[in-house]
Amino acid sequence: MKGLSYLVVVLLAGVAACGSTNEGQSTSRGNAVANGPTGDTDGSSTSDTGSTSSGSGTTGMLTTGGIGIGIGGEPNPSDLTKTSKVDLLFAIDNSLSMGDKQRLLAQTVPDLIGRMATPDCIDSNGGRVPSEVGGACPNGGDLEFVPVTDIHIAVISSSLGAAGTGEICADGGANYNPTQEDMARLVTRGSGGAVPTFQDLGFLAWDPDSDYGGETDLANLTSNFANLVTGVGEQGCGFEAQLESVYRFLIDPKPYASLEPDAPGDDDPPYVAVPTGVDDAILAQRKAFLRPDSLLAIFTITDENDCSIAVTQPGETGMAGTQFHVAAEAKPLWRASAQCNIDPNDPCCVSCGAAVPDGCEVDCSDPVYPRSEDNVNLRCFNQKQRFGVDMLYPIQRYIQGIESQRVPNPDNPMDPEGVMNPIYADLQCEPGSQDCKGPRDRRLIFWIGIVGVPWQDVAVDPNDFSQGLLGAEEFEAQGRWALILGDPDAGTLPGDPFMIESAVPRSGTHPLTSVAMEPPTAAGAANPINGHEYNTGNGDLQYACTFELPEPRDCATETSGSCDCIDGQTTTLLEAQNPLCQAAGSTTPETLQRYAKAYPSTRILQVLRGLSQGAVVSSICPGNLTDPSAPDYGYRPVIPPLMDKVKEIVIPK
Repeated sequence: MKGLSYLVVVLLAGVAACGSTNEGQSTSRGNAVANGPTGDTDGSSTSDTGSTSSGSGTTGMLTTGGIGIGIGGEPNPSDLTKTSKVDLLFAIDNSLSMGDKQRLLAQTVPDLIGRMATPDCIDSNGGRVPSEVGGACPNGGDLEFVPVTDIHIAVISSSLGAAGTGEICADGGANYNPTQEDMARLVTRGSGGAVPTFQDLGFLAWDPDSDYGGETDLANLTSNFANLVTGVGEQGCGFEAQLESVYRFLIDPKPYASLEPDAPGDDDPPYVAVPTGVDDAILAQRKAFLRPDSLLAIFTITDENDCSIAVTQPGETGMAGTQFHVAAEAKPLWRASAQCNIDPNDPCCVSCGAAVPDGCEVDCSDPVYPRSEDNVNLRCFNQKQRFGVDMLYPIQRYIQGIESQRVPNPDNPMDPEGVMNPIYADLQCEPGSQDCKGPRDRRLIFWIGIVGVPWQDVAVDPNDFSQGLLGAEEFEAQGRWALILGDPDAGTLPGDPFMIESAVPRSGTHPLTSVAMEPPTAAGAANPINGHEYNTGNGDLQYACTFELPEPRDCATETSGSCDCIDGQTTTLLEAQNPLCQAAGSTTPETLQRYAKAYPSTRILQVLRGLSQGAVVSSICPGNLTDPSAPDYGYRPVIPPLMDKVKEIVIPK
């Protein structure tokens, strides 16, 4: 089969190996980018806050304009609804290179749980000490807020499996392991085996008053949570669906049970894999975890960008049905027409494997990429510009999933009424009951991103992270969104050159700190943001930020597959001049990895920018790993802004 359908098969089958090593093990290196500087016009939307969101409308099943499901839902009541319940969902990337970050998260984010359960006591001199469980103040001071005595804590990963292919990340495929198919179900594995969860429901519960049988020992709670975090691991699917995993667990009214070929037995691709059945496990876990009157906080922790592949719906054809398919991994892909390099939104920007649109003169003089220019590690990078088609769900899907009380009806996507959004519904309420709670107040929903962005871009003081995070409300006023995202719809690149997605070395100066980018020939730690640029061999992306590891890793002896300081597929260690592999001041690379990395997490940041409220943005590259008592140690900077919201919202039972 030819044309677009053939392109979809070849393109996404190769994508299934995105980030794979020579042995086929999925890796996180290079999957950092999903969308290029500009998005598809059909998938770009403007939220009611005035910010824009780039997406891939040609592949998304969701557009709000034609079906009457708008952003914002019903108006919130004039008075803020208060609650005594908190539901925390941690969506953690489990691809290669996340192990170091997970261990750091396990060390620092439990402080968040402790702060909620034992808020600070403030004495007459302003001194602070944690309260005791139950709210007693050992210093005789006053509690900063009422202790939270009802908390649900759940963990999911970024791995949604092979999405229809029988290749990498699929059961029976090369180097398969079950963590590549977590499918947004709750993760209960720990580093030493299964972690005990509340009533075996998959999540932890803090219940110091013994109201419903939850955990009463704070030390046990935080220890089990830390074990869940590290148990997520880093051997998951190299196609990180950080956004879709959250949508699937919390919002999708009918998460599919499996993806099945629409032409069983057809060994000649392309066939289309369509959603089949309903994942009752997710629906049961969601119902048990999510309360209709809780403060809901979503944490996304990742060092890469989202790559949520759009899933074909029954009856869809052509590019609207793009996703993984079975095909030869080694087959090179079609190029995009030359117009795509000028304007990806041009109607004549198409795949060279597609039919030429009416009225277009398509320049496809060199229609197929040579293998040297088509590294499967970069299949999610600038898709429209490189391949003529964008294959990801539109950003607006996730913004609407938070903002709107109703979402598209999965059984009838053109239904103008849609169906109730599960995060606004009372999932425990029986049909026909008159005692249902809700809908949830929008102001009770928060999304915290600990993602690939230099901490200097999100800090109040770009030279001192101990001063805390800039509030999301101040991002626009201070031009921080333009700094880290530019304007994807207009093709405007980020003002921070470290946030420009590129496979080749970049140049420029950080506007807030005057830190200059350094070339690959520079010595290790030549600048404090990402060390320096490096020679990727067209097999990886440049880093948004790096940070020094507490303990170096010896890649010559490590067997995890996540070490960066080895001879790669496209460049040798010497050729790459990777800043992760150089001691400060040295130009000689070694197999000792001294630094960790993060790529620009642009799609996730676009979602956070598009939210009307409740967004917290922080960096996965910590500003301080030397003083565990400091406010900027590890990922501790996210705690104060969330605590400010807790003070406003939480009331005693």
